[in-house]
Amino acid sequence: MLKSFNNMEKKIEAYDKVLKINPNDTTTLNNKGVQLVRQTKYTQAIKSFDKVLGIDPEDAIALHNRNLVKEKLEIHKFSDYLKEYPKLEIKAKNGEKIIKIKNK
Repeated sequence: MLKSFNNMEKKIEAYDKVLKINPNDTTTLNNKGVQLVRQTKYTQAIKSFDKVLGIDPEDAIALHNRNLVKEKLEIHKFSDYLKEYPKLEIKAKNGEKIIKIKNK
């Protein structure tokens, strides 16, 4: 596991070296974002994807990757919310129970 993490860190370092030479290299920025996602550094990944979109607003790959990370963050926020409110009950508009969580 540690070897894998070190390898991921080396990839980030390599991307940063390329970006020092060409800070607007959208492919490298996107790849760096993907690598940051693999390290669960979601906020940094979104910044990388945002930079790509600032350079090329029509970059479909960066937009897709950014949206996946945003969705992942929302899921984490929701699961954290459920932990805080164990008696939470969520209903659909028709009144049908979707989620019901009782005390542990």
